[in-house]
Amino acid sequence: MTSTTSQKPSVEYLRNPHRNDHACPEWIGSVFERYDDRIREVEEGVRLLPGVEIIDAPGHSAGTIAVAVAGDDGTAVLTGDSIQNSIVARERRNALVFWSEELAIQTIDKLVTIGDVIYPGHDLPFRIDANGKVEYVHDYRLTVTGVPAGEPGLKLDTSETFRQSIMPGIEE
Repeated sequence: MTSTTSQKPSVEYLRNPHRNDHACPEWIGSVFERYDDRIREVEEGVRLLPGVEIIDAPGHSAGTIAVAVAGDDGTAVLTGDSIQNSIVARERRNALVFWSEELAIQTIDKLVTIGDVIYPGHDLPFRIDANGKVEYVHDYRLTVTGVPAGEPGLKLDTSETFRQSIMPGIEE
């Protein structure tokens, strides 16, 4: 699904991605063209089902969308990479920007405001309380197999340092 309400429509971007966009290969447009008859462009406010609505979420990349789902416990927002993880939501800055840092910041604020529960692109679902503290919906479990605990080079970094990467040439 793509959105039509960003600075440059995502379908156009897919046909001609920025040369520095390592996440959008040159051939991606041909994949979408192959399935063109199955793809429908949508814009903010489109209701897919009762209680399921499209939200415009540009910034991380051109034409990004999110989905809001109304439920008994409030609104869940499926953000994709508009919010990659809880650190991005807490910092209110996108860690990886391929389109517009300004729009990314606006989108994060918007999605966090709408969502009672955030389902990010690369993390477990979470809530943000009134004090800005992240509360995961369920416990985090990670199992690494085949690597002994004392393996040289294995390091678990719990500092939660925010690192941002903005695509070179983004202003073009």
